[in-house]
Formats: sequence, structure tokens, C-alpha cells
Amino acid sequence: MLLSCFKNAKVAFLAPLIQGLLNNEDRSNQPQILIVAPGRELASQIVEVARELVKGVGDMSVGLLIGGVPISRQIEILRKRKPAIVVGTPGRLAELLASRKLNVNSLKKLVFDEFDNLFLSPAHKEASTAIFEGLQRRHKLDLQTVLCSATAGDMTPGQHLRFLKQGFVTAALEGGGVAEGGSLMSGTNPLAKITIHGVIKIPSKMLALEILRKIFHTSPTPQQVLVFVNDSRRVR
Repeated sequence: MLLSCFKNAKVAFLAPLIQGLLNNEDRSNQPQILIVAPGRELASQIVEVARELVKGVGDMSVGLLIGGVPISRQIEILRKRKPAIVVGTPGRLAELLASRKLNVNSLKKLVFDEFDNLFLSPAHKEASTAIFEGLQRRHKLDLQTVLCSATAGDMTPGQHLRFLKQGFVTAALEGGGVAEGGSLMSGTNPLAKITIHGVIKIPSKMLALEILRKIFHTSPTPQQVLVFVNDSRRVR
């Protein structure tokens, strides 16, 4: 059950990113998605899920760059396999970026998984900040940055707002409002017309169908809706 929940959480951000690669006619033979994870085990698990998603999709491959492995071997993987998606730990990624062994000229997406851990933990903070600031300076508005965490709500506004662009929007059911640009808009509708992307956590099964109905009937009509359920056999 825990493994299934983990896969669902990773599919939530991996699936749209991979779909974006498939829709891009100008695919490069260099990394286009870079995912930073705070530990070797987590990075390896993300790679496993990503490889399942790209299985049978042309020559798209996923590369793993973590500490504890000879760096020369990983450089060889980058050179020969030319992975479109690279997943790694902050120390090793920062090292490869600093030495220019990791080509990021074609990078389009930057993902920090468990980003509160990456940017607050003394073990990861320096390397993660170097990756974030270095790639932001290089690519500016051409780089989409995705921050993923189940515990980022514990961060203070000053700790996380510096990672968000002006006018960001977050949809949420808990708290009865929609956050925009750091302020809370009152209301009971979990979605707003200005919402571009949102994640809604439904605390009660009794609310599930009603919330789903509101999602499908919100304005503008959502182009895509990703729904996770515990038991698909009970969905009617």
C-alpha cells in the first residue's frame, strides 16, 4: 500500500512532464528534465517509476546520478545513453554542473522533490541552492521549476515564497480558500477561474463526488484532470 501511494505521488508530477516531452517535436538528445531528490534511495525510486512511464516510448531514457557511485561511470552514461530525463542527488548534480559534465543547454523542466528538505536541511541546502540559482540565471523564463512536497506547509512564507513567481496560484480544499500571490482569498469553492494548475486533497469520501463535479463544471473547463483512488473497482 505504501509503495502504491509513493508511485501515485511520483506519477502526479512525472506523467505531465513526460507527456510534455512527447508533445515536443523539437526533442533534443540532451537532458530536458532534471529532477533533484534529497537521497539516493528516493532518487532511485523516482527513476524506477519514470522508466515504467517511458517504457516502449521510442529511445527516451532516464539517467540516475547519485553519490556513492564513480562519477566517471555516470559521465559515460550521459555521453552514451543521452537521457532525456535525469534524476539525482543535489551534491552529485551540483558537482557535474560545476564541471560542465552535465549538459543543460536543452533543459526545459527543473523539479525539486521534497524541496523543503532540499532547501532547509544543512546536508542539502548549499548544493540545492547552487543548482536552483545557477539554472535560473542561465535559462531565466525558459525554465519551468516544479516544487514537490507533502510537508512544505510547515515552511514559513519567507522560506518558500522566494521560489515562486509573482502571481502564482495554488488550489486547495483545506482552509476554504485559494492562495494567490501569497494571499488567501475567502470562499468555499476549491477552484477559481484564475487557477491554471491545482492540487486538491479531499479529506472525506462523502465530499469526493461533489468536489469532482465542481472540477468538471468549473470555468474555464479544465483541459486535464488527474484523479487518484484507493480502489478503482469501487469507482462508478
